[in-house]
Order: sequence, then C-alpha cells, then structure tokens
Amino acid sequence: MFGNTLMKMMEDVEKNRAKDLGMSVEDYRNMLREKEKQRKAEEERYLNSEQYIYDMKKKEEEELREQQDILHDMFQQPIAETVNINKTNLRKIIRWTTSRYNDYRKEQIVNLVLEMINRCENGFFEYICGTYSDDIKNKKAKNYGFSQHIAILDGKIRWIDGYKCEYQKVYELKF
Repeated sequence: MFGNTLMKMMEDVEKNRAKDLGMSVEDYRNMLREKEKQRKAEEERYLNSEQYIYDMKKKEEEELREQQDILHDMFQQPIAETVNINKTNLRKIIRWTTSRYNDYRKEQIVNLVLEMINRCENGFFEYICGTYSDDIKNKKAKNYGFSQHIAILDGKIRWIDGYKCEYQKVYELKF
C-alpha cells in the first residue's frame, strides 16, 4: 500500500516537472536516463583520470604525514614511569572498566598490546573505554572518559594514558 502511494507521488512529480519543461512524461524520463548515463560516464572518466589518482595519493600522503606528526608528538610527552613489559605490569597500567559497551575484556586488550609490541612496527593504536572512575564506591570520585594509546617508534615503546588530557600519564615500556 505504501509502495503504491509512493509510486503515485513520484508519477505526479514527474508529470509536473515534464509539464514545467513543456515535454511529455516519456520524453522527460528519457532525458533523465540520458543525464544519468552522462553523469556515470563522467564519473568513470574522473575515477580513471590522472587527476583522481593524484588526488588520492595526495590525500594518503597527508593522512600519513598527520599520523607521523601525532606519533612524534607522543614521543615528545614527558615520561612519568618506566615499566618492564609483562602481562602483570600491563594489567596495572591499563585502566579498563567492565562495560557492556566495550568490545573487549581487559585480558584481550593486554594480549592485543603484547602482539603489537612483538610486531614492533612503527605506529600507534588507540584503545577507548567509555568512562572510568578512580573509585566506584565513592560518589565524589572523579569520573571521566578516556583513551589510551600504544605508540611504537624506532623500537621505543610508550603507553600513553589520556593523550593530551589533563590527567595524561606516559609510561615507557622496556623489555
């Protein structure tokens, strides 16, 4: 029923537009088909053009440069503590709440971080865990949303808790 009503409305719109242009409904539909063919051909020409390829490469280079700038900035932050890399120490420094909104459990995050450390590829990855409370029993305790990053650059490894936040804490991870 709704489909029929929608079709009727579309036909009325087509009739009105065709009438405004001084042509029949069939001619109007043919004109629309031709315009769509031209648009698709133009789009395909652009997607295959040197300009599109150049634009995409430029965009990728800008994104890579931006990520490199962020990574270098992460390593400029002052180190609060140096920690040996093992599961126990990672569990201590990773703040993670149990929440139905989180995709992973804390143990899975620890394993993912260890995998990234073992790969030792330059880059960073962000782990986000909704909100965190310093003390869930005390209603006056500070609650805040936060993100944590693992950053690796030239074999140096940092765990950044709350990057560029007032409560930021940077850990240098060592083997």
